Amino acid sequence: MKIFLLHTLLTLLILSTESSLALTIPKDSSLTTQVVTANCDIPQNFQASYGTSTTYYLNWTIVIGSMIRYRVRYRSLGYADWIEEPITPNPHTKLTALTNGVTYEAQVQTLCDNQPTGYSSSVTFTTMCQSPLSIDVYEVKWTSALALWGNYGPEVIYEIRWRPVGAQTWPNNFTLATTSYEFTDLAPETSYEFQLKTRCSDGNVSDYSTSYFFRTTNCPLPLSVKEYDLVNTQIQLAWLVNYDQIVDLHWRLVGSPTWTVIENLPAPNPNQGGGQATGSYILDNLTPNAVYEWGVQSICSSESKSSFTAPRTFTAICGKVDFMGEFQIQPTSAEIYWRAVYGISYRVQWRSKNPANNAWQTLPDQLMQSFGILTHLFNGLTPGEEYEWRIMTVCSANSSSSYTEPRSFTTTCAPPGNCFTDYSTSSSARVMWSYLGPDAQYRVRWRREEINTWTEGQPTSNAYYDINSLQPGIHYWQVQRICNDRPGSYSSDNLFIAYCYPVHYLSTTGVSSTSAQIQWKAFDNNTNYKIQWRPSGTEGWPQSATTTAVGMYKLNKLLPETNYEWRVQTLCHDTNQSDFSEINSFTTGLAPSVVTIKAGVWTDPSIWSVNRVPTEMDLVEIHHAVTVLSGTSGKARIIQYSPGGKLTIDSTAQLKIH
Repeated sequence: MKIFLLHTLLTLLILSTESSLALTIPKDSSLTTQVVTANCDIPQNFQASYGTSTTYYLNWTIVIGSMIRYRVRYRSLGYADWIEEPITPNPHTKLTALTNGVTYEAQVQTLCDNQPTGYSSSVTFTTMCQSPLSIDVYEVKWTSALALWGNYGPEVIYEIRWRPVGAQTWPNNFTLATTSYEFTDLAPETSYEFQLKTRCSDGNVSDYSTSYFFRTTNCPLPLSVKEYDLVNTQIQLAWLVNYDQIVDLHWRLVGSPTWTVIENLPAPNPNQGGGQATGSYILDNLTPNAVYEWGVQSICSSESKSSFTAPRTFTAICGKVDFMGEFQIQPTSAEIYWRAVYGISYRVQWRSKNPANNAWQTLPDQLMQSFGILTHLFNGLTPGEEYEWRIMTVCSANSSSSYTEPRSFTTTCAPPGNCFTDYSTSSSARVMWSYLGPDAQYRVRWRREEINTWTEGQPTSNAYYDINSLQPGIHYWQVQRICNDRPGSYSSDNLFIAYCYPVHYLSTTGVSSTSAQIQWKAFDNNTNYKIQWRPSGTEGWPQSATTTAVGMYKLNKLLPETNYEWRVQTLCHDTNQSDFSEINSFTTGLAPSVVTIKAGVWTDPSIWSVNRVPTEMDLVEIHHAVTVLSGTSGKARIIQYSPGGKLTIDSTAQLKIH
């Protein structure tokens, strides 16, 4: 049986804190993506992004090609000599050891296979200790919120102050070395403002920024924000919200000033009330190797929205498989699975780990033609052998991921599942598990709670085992499967308590006017049962019987049209007795009428419709002349007459009405 499994988060390449506002290329040399261009272009969109009194960040658009590097030079405006920065593969750089209050100019050139282009036109900037940029608030909740801002680098520290809107003073003031601050212990549904300033390494201090505002809310923030299925130009974004929750999503290139907003993404399941579910959105047409950030917010109403979640980043690469595993591991076979993306191929390698330097065997690429899980079944494996395997994502002919870290499995004989105790008494128990086919063999072992030594049973082909000769108390049991005469591992512990339990599942069937069949769920064949029954309202239990019948007993000679109740007590093999079961009840039916079919004497069976003489249980209907002769007697429960019916009782005769 295939196992359909939930997908999990792909491993992301996250920007470093220092360059979180700059566009970067991942340095993972295992990526095989490579696109060659015939032209070696001067970088475009060269700009001075932001800086402090001693540093400045420059960035530009990536030049696509082979062996691309960049060189930046800069100087004080009006000076003749340039200062060259070290060559870098990244489309950004950070200038350091600058002087406060000085205006600089900078240029950048491309080196393609170490052949330089001309330099770009100059950009100018003036160093000063600036208040933080890119300030925003995320994760706004009932009593907390998170502020984030751009990172000027390790040379600076920051000061933050905050207060409720309308307050006259700033009672909260903190110095921070990080680019985030979590507001806590806030009042619900209250507006707040905060400001930031920068303390630069040369002692200069910026002014406070303008105020930024937020309001605590009761609109729940989306949870478990994650990325899945990263395949170059496409990624799936996911989050956890209530079933009926609508969300907005925003995303952008890292460093871009503008968010792209996708509004009113539908609830995961608006027709199902209560609980939570995963919402998702596939973002495509991404630029390979570019770095993106994104977040989501809940829309509770037009007036009530949560904040956006804190930005998450990802790099548009051909990502490695992250969700993968093994199942159905048998002595000579095993099946592997992994989460796959429609239209993407995957390459599997595998080998035995004995010896450890075995060559990898490569399977043909598998193309995912639907959505969900891909699998592969290995056959012809050696029992008890350890194997390992790994996967490469093949996004296109010239773009693939590195292989995942190897996973390993050992061919074995897994124990059966769904273990449970069918019943137990004070001296026995029947344990059961999933049936694995007619050729399967099993062995059970058990022990008392206070004893460490296991008692093993004989192998069996049944999906159950009867354990006998127990002592009352707590017991543990396990089961293993035996494959090709090789015993597998035992299951985890299962528990039962040896105790003389009362029976359950009482029922009554086959009820007539004078009899009924009573039933219960029986234990083993060595257990006896004591049955008691009585007409409802009777004091005590005047009628009882002991039986070895497995779960049923027939009550006879009952009164018609009478409500009865009954119960059962377990008499265990070791002389222990249970409490009586709960009481079960039933009502007997009407007795059939015994009718005269001709005139005659009472004791003549031929005058009666049933060809017998009535008893004390019978309803008698007399339609003819009937005589109870002297020296004889008659019995009936009720006697009824019809026109023409006549009963004569001689002087020494008797007629008993019950």
